[in-house]
Amino acid sequence: GDDLQNIVIKKGQVIKYDIKYGGEPEPEVVWQLNGVEIKDDNDKITIDKYERNTVVTVRRAVRADSGKYKLILTNSSGVCEGIAEVVVLDKPSKPVGPLEPIEVRANHITVQWTKPDDNGGSDITGYVIEKMDMDTGRWVPAGEVGPKSPGTFKLEGLTPKKKYKVRVKAVNKEGESDPLETDQAIVAKNPYDEPGRPGKPDIIDYDNKSVTLKWKKPENDGGRPILHYIIEAKDKFSMDWEEVAKTDDNNPEGKVEGLKEKMVYQFRVKAVNKAGASEPSDPTDNHICKHRNLKPRIDRDGMKSVTIKAGRTHKWTVDVSGEPPPTLTWIWRDGIALITTDRIKIENVDYQTNFTIVNATRRDTGKYTLVAENANGKDTESLELTVLAKPSRPEGPLEVSNITKNGCKLAWKKPTDDGGTPVKEYEVEKMDLATGKWVRVGKVPGDRDNPEMVITGLEPGAEYKFRVTAINDEGDSEPLETERAIVAKNPYDEPTKPGTPIVVDYDHESVKLKWDKPDSDGGAPIEKYIIEKKDKFKPDWEPAIEVPADQLSAKVPGLKEQAEYQFRIIAVNKAGPSPASDPSKMHLVKHKALKPRIDRTNLKNIVVRAGKMVKYDVNIRGEPPPEVTWFLVDKPTDVVIGQVKSEGNVEIINVPYNTKI
Repeated sequence: GDDLQNIVIKKGQVIKYDIKYGGEPEPEVVWQLNGVEIKDDNDKITIDKYERNTVVTVRRAVRADSGKYKLILTNSSGVCEGIAEVVVLDKPSKPVGPLEPIEVRANHITVQWTKPDDNGGSDITGYVIEKMDMDTGRWVPAGEVGPKSPGTFKLEGLTPKKKYKVRVKAVNKEGESDPLETDQAIVAKNPYDEPGRPGKPDIIDYDNKSVTLKWKKPENDGGRPILHYIIEAKDKFSMDWEEVAKTDDNNPEGKVEGLKEKMVYQFRVKAVNKAGASEPSDPTDNHICKHRNLKPRIDRDGMKSVTIKAGRTHKWTVDVSGEPPPTLTWIWRDGIALITTDRIKIENVDYQTNFTIVNATRRDTGKYTLVAENANGKDTESLELTVLAKPSRPEGPLEVSNITKNGCKLAWKKPTDDGGTPVKEYEVEKMDLATGKWVRVGKVPGDRDNPEMVITGLEPGAEYKFRVTAINDEGDSEPLETERAIVAKNPYDEPTKPGTPIVVDYDHESVKLKWDKPDSDGGAPIEKYIIEKKDKFKPDWEPAIEVPADQLSAKVPGLKEQAEYQFRIIAVNKAGPSPASDPSKMHLVKHKALKPRIDRTNLKNIVVRAGKMVKYDVNIRGEPPPEVTWFLVDKPTDVVIGQVKSEGNVEIINVPYNTKI
């Protein structure tokens, strides 16, 4: 019996006892398991008998093969027994049911079970619980608990009103048992219901950041008291409702803070009891988050002064804040309230006005004022409209003065309306009545306060009309025309020629002239004298200077020294220049008084042979021309020997400004 020992094996392994024995006569051998004889089936179980040796083998052991193995030896002399304990380790059997819920709520279920009948040969280490949402048909882990029996587990996080099945597996070190499953699906619901829907909320107060809501309680509280209310909101850009506030108690009134000004919202309410939240109430109508009482305020960004061209259409869109919505009025010039006409369109809606001027004309230029007013105050703002057009025609009369045979002078006044943009210039035209055609004669800058123009190039004796047009960036005005034609002729003649000029003084770069006035001024006062000069070696006369009419003498500067000039005088009156005077005598430009100075260039010491000629040619300056005298001087002593005269072998030739010896 020494070899009959207790053994522990895993499921699937082999149980084998090989036992030797003795006895006379040879004993009869019997193997028992838990008091039941073991039979040889030539497959799983075999019992082999040898001489005084027995071998029992149990293959593919299972949990049922566990127990007390007994060997009984019997002969005529007696009985001998040996016993050993065999444990086959396996997973536990499934827990003992039924698996029943002991608590059911909308978001959790608690179930209970008892330990398995067979722990599989080793201690139960715990239980694994799984759940199945009947909508999905999939088992998913729900949690684990320890080996305590009876075992309980709370499945949390369930979706209210969904059906669930639950199963439990026992666990030992060999693995998990088959599951024990609930007989029927369990509905996750409270033994009481959620409240009914609250009434549609009313907005009883608001400002630019919040609203205060009030509603009716649900008609049915679901069997449990209402704990509080949830307020949800949705702006116009959102598809989903969001919880924005929760009441402290079951009072059906609440305030929502933190709203965005000018955003459009809807609100709804849910009642909450122990079972959960009710279905939401009907939503409120759209509500603009705004002040309830607010002084009007015009948005200045829309009140822009503009400049447009005539014929164009312009529209102003101006936003206005204020609560209640202000009344809006447009006023023009002297307090005239504007209304919609063919050319003025005014469209007022809450918080905005659209003001349109169609096909604008120059007379629409001016100041327009918007007045916004409600019970809380008043606001005004103005804008300037400038309509650009052609100028009005220049103001008359178109005066013609200073008429001569070749020209005249025109004068007129600026237009009363420059068309909204400065007059750039005036265009002046003339018409010879003999041709009947208008011809442009010139332009005058538009910035002159008293515009005028001197006309030249008229044909003596011809009849003329004149007209003036104002021009700005938008175009040409209507012309201002002379009322009657004028004849190009002088009311007076040119002066007669002045007296011949006389040189009364001079120096090396100028002369002073004197002359007599003309015998006749031609009927109009002499305005000035023109002095002309002519170089001896040039063919043409050229202007020198001009002097006022009250001067009959003048200094002519800028002359070239040693040049020879003639001068003449021309008198000028309104009719034009007189014939030139007779020319003066030829005048050499030189100093009138100048200390003598000898040009020493040619005065050099020379040595010559007797019989040769000596010649000096010496220039001399000085005014009047100096008198020249030659002297002979003793060189060693510088003593004058005597005056040298032109005689004998000496020839002296003196001319003004030069001497030759």
